Amino acid sequence: YFLSSSWTQVLGAVNQQLQKSQDVLVLWEVYNQLKWSLSNSLQILQSDFTFKLSSLTEQDNTVAQAAAMVTNMESILKRANTLLCDLGQVLEVSKDLTVYLEPLAAGLLQSESRLLSRSILQLSQQVSARRDHLQEELKWLQDFENDLESLETTLEDWQRRLESGAQTDQSGLLELSGLSADLDMLNERSCSLTLGGAAARRLQRLNRYWAQTATRAEEACSEIQTEELRQKPFEQKCERWMAFLQRIEDSLAVDITGSYIGLRQQLCTHKRFQAELAIGQQILHSVITDALHLLQKGEVEDRSDFILKLAQLREHWQGAVQRADQRCSLVEGLVRRWHLYSRTLRKLQKFLSETQNLIPVSGLAHYSLQQLRRSLQDLQHTELLFQRYQSTFIQTLEVGRQLFSMGDQDTQTQLQLDLGTLQEEWENLHSLLAKRMDLTEAIIKNWDHCVAGIADSMLHLKQMKTRLNQSMPECDADLQSALRNDEENEDSLEDWAESLTELSNMKTDLSQYIIADDVLLLQEQVEHLHCQWEELCFK
Repeated sequence: YFLSSSWTQVLGAVNQQLQKSQDVLVLWEVYNQLKWSLSNSLQILQSDFTFKLSSLTEQDNTVAQAAAMVTNMESILKRANTLLCDLGQVLEVSKDLTVYLEPLAAGLLQSESRLLSRSILQLSQQVSARRDHLQEELKWLQDFENDLESLETTLEDWQRRLESGAQTDQSGLLELSGLSADLDMLNERSCSLTLGGAAARRLQRLNRYWAQTATRAEEACSEIQTEELRQKPFEQKCERWMAFLQRIEDSLAVDITGSYIGLRQQLCTHKRFQAELAIGQQILHSVITDALHLLQKGEVEDRSDFILKLAQLREHWQGAVQRADQRCSLVEGLVRRWHLYSRTLRKLQKFLSETQNLIPVSGLAHYSLQQLRRSLQDLQHTELLFQRYQSTFIQTLEVGRQLFSMGDQDTQTQLQLDLGTLQEEWENLHSLLAKRMDLTEAIIKNWDHCVAGIADSMLHLKQMKTRLNQSMPECDADLQSALRNDEENEDSLEDWAESLTELSNMKTDLSQYIIADDVLLLQEQVEHLHCQWEELCFK
């Protein structure tokens, strides 16, 4: 009866163990199938992402292509989100499986799951960042395309009006010169965009025909002005010239605005004045010519006073022209500073965003040794980029402060926010980069030191094993010497045990950052050394 009861218990335990093994095997099969499917889908998605990026060529960077690329990135991002949902199933099965595994196998499984999770999350972040960048690029290209098309339409309208000989007053003819500030701004914006070949050629053609059309409009305006001056008496010419001069003085008396939009409007006004100066010069020349005729005819009572007034008018005009040129140059310079500031700020924000994705604030995750070395190379390259962008960063802050000193309250508030955010992100990320580089270098150095220590310990054990394998001496003198050698070997083994403990501690520290697959190699080597050490101690 006792034998039968024991047999039944053993048989029951075996059946339970068999059932447990079958359950674990089923879980392993489910896990491997889900993991293989997910890994394969991830590899395909990574290949698609790389292929889509490589298909983007600067020669054909159009609005349609940028929009198509944004759509592609959104499609890939949706697929990445689907992978994240599938990852949840893999993690759930791995969690159930871990319960039945030994600590070492469970650690390997968790390490494998973490690597898969991080790969999917990194790809999702890369696609999301690229999508955001392309969306911003698309918006800039759309705005540029709309403004380019608007100026092309304006130019075509002016070309038709000039070719048809339609009657247009001087104010209308000079409108094109005032709009040249918008063309200048478009040219500035093209420097910060990667234009396709077609858009670049359209801009070049617009600049060429714009200059030709503006010259024709100014010539037509000059002809109209010449005809009007021929029909006006001296007094009306003087009145018109004085009114024109007063208009320039009034425009110069207006303070320079403190906003970018206001500066653009003032620049258009001054560009128009630049074209109108030729009309003013033409009126002044006609006034002086008529005045000289009056002097020659003797129709002026006080000749010296009349000549003095003419000289004062010329000096007044020259002063006004000089101030108008200076004012136009100042406003144009401020607009260009705004363009420079916006362009460099956008470039730095993009760089900091990419750097943020490279070094997440959450900390250093588990890496394989190969990934860790590659990560160190990426961090070192980013540090080099920080050095290259340093001058751009300083320039952006300096230009921003200059614009701040001349800006209105709203402009100063926005500049203070943008510059403060830029400086804070720059300093925080640069500091975090330095810490992450130091930590990564220390981990790799500790790994190399641990590997070298294991190799040195192995060599030391082999040398002691060789000494212990020597045959026993026969004479008393040799026995005494052998005894001393054995005592020295015993002391050496004790010292070696301390170094093995240091290697074990170092291996434990590395396991915080290195995946279990790689750490397992060190673990096996350390355990092998420990077994050999015990064998030599027994000898």
